[in-house]
Amino acid sequence: MALIIGVVSQKGGVGKSTIARLIARELAAQDWEVKIADLDISQATSYHWRARRLQRAMEPDISIEQYGRVDQALKSAEHFDLLVLTGHRTRPRPRSRLSRPATSSSFRLASLWTICSPA
Repeated sequence: MALIIGVVSQKGGVGKSTIARLIARELAAQDWEVKIADLDISQATSYHWRARRLQRAMEPDISIEQYGRVDQALKSAEHFDLLVLTGHRTRPRPRSRLSRPATSSSFRLASLWTICSPA
């Protein structure tokens, strides 16, 4: 079962996609099978980021797919070590750890590092 992290907020421009991509890229570099579920189908920031990386042959390759609903994205979790949900908060809410980038104290990379560090 995948570790599922949601980076969501109703507010735009607070760094949701940036944080999601940083988390995904770092763990993919450590040989995790990682997928970003881009829930903002109108802007598709993470989806377009992957296209730019593929054009430049940048490694590691990170699977990114667009979804209109959280429940659709969660179905793909069983095929990955990490699923990062990013976009505007939608219903139903994912049952996972949620990060709110608009609040600096609510997300600590040190905590994530503790969870994801090899034993």
